[in-house]
Amino acid sequence: MQKTNPTIHFMKAACTVFLFAWVSFFAPLVGGPWPNRFIGLLFVLLLVLLWLGRDSLRLTFEKSDLFLLLFVFLMIPGIMNVKDSLTAYSQFQYFIVPIPFLYFFAKAAYPDKYILPVLRAVCFMAAVVSVVGFVEFITGRNFIYEHFVDNFAYLAFRGRRAMSLHIHPAPLGTYLAAILPVSVALVIKENNNALKTLSVLYLAAIVNCILLTASRGAFAGVLAGAMIMTIFLAKRNRFAIVLLLMAMLASIVWINSALSEPGYSFDPFYRFGIHGLAEYPYARKFIRILAIGDILKDHPFFGLGLGHYRIFFDHYVPELAKQTDPLSKIADCIYATILAETGIVGFSAFLLMIGALFRRIWLKLRILQNSENRLYLTCFAAGLAGIMVSFLTYDGLFWVAPSFMFWSYCGIVSALSKPGREATVSLIK
Repeated sequence: MQKTNPTIHFMKAACTVFLFAWVSFFAPLVGGPWPNRFIGLLFVLLLVLLWLGRDSLRLTFEKSDLFLLLFVFLMIPGIMNVKDSLTAYSQFQYFIVPIPFLYFFAKAAYPDKYILPVLRAVCFMAAVVSVVGFVEFITGRNFIYEHFVDNFAYLAFRGRRAMSLHIHPAPLGTYLAAILPVSVALVIKENNNALKTLSVLYLAAIVNCILLTASRGAFAGVLAGAMIMTIFLAKRNRFAIVLLLMAMLASIVWINSALSEPGYSFDPFYRFGIHGLAEYPYARKFIRILAIGDILKDHPFFGLGLGHYRIFFDHYVPELAKQTDPLSKIADCIYATILAETGIVGFSAFLLMIGALFRRIWLKLRILQNSENRLYLTCFAAGLAGIMVSFLTYDGLFWVAPSFMFWSYCGIVSALSKPGREATVSLIK
């Protein structure tokens, strides 16, 4: 039997905490050379992890990872023969180049041991972000955006929707929707009464801050994650749980509708109420997505080029050209953006990569017997689903923190669903 190395287990746990700390506190706020420096540091740490755990090298780089590498490779045409090469190169540098580093680092770093301390750290960081959001929402001020970081959304949303450290309510909602299932796993696994109480407080802070973001995409992501957890974790009464979720959803809409009456009206109540849901700009979003048909007629295989939906917005969406400010000239749905900017080839590669990953998760959950491993895989898969559902409402992969979160979660669920992991974890314990 192979002897395990305590150093590699501690190193993995520390690296995972470091990754989440960066996404939670720093990635949304820093620019310039810092994202590239972070990716460079990830690469160095990845090499260290692979050197310390040389026997796990074969499981870190698997055949199934070729789908992700294929997707990254097929993004290269998105910077060739484009109208604005500077924009395309910038998008490629900040959002495409980091993909394999984030994915393989998260996959290699996810620990076989010390998992519970890692979850505690991750949920604590999300709770801190949530508390900052509460303070900002209540006071209508954020010290960081007033003195250190230029935030284009600050004046528009302060005191109305929580932004915390994530620049905008939508990315904050995505981040919290991803962490929420993990916080549920922490509540389930804690045995000490004091620690369990603390984990419940983390969960409550995260849930309430999601509501304060007033992000419909994040709320839909939470529901998607809850459905996945119900399907794979509930041993009985699944139908009753689904009905309870639907009843809770109806109650939230009803309560927010009542509280959005004159005298109580503010964004979270209004946006989650009947009137806010009914007045959502469905027509404008449909027009943006419908324009992709014309885009694909002109650029079927490789699309407009990275970052070019905004550049060609006036041409392909003339109905909204004059009434839309430059920052809002987007598809407002990441999947529509990928299709428009990378064409049928790039979008097919993305679908192939995501489809292969979820197929692997499904097959693993069908045979996984260890309840702890099943819990962690289900909760991270639910978080990944929550991210993807929230991306239906904005261009999430072109925001640094949500993008980093998405590719990191892909790496984690790939690690949790890889063949032989259950046996490895059992031997370590």
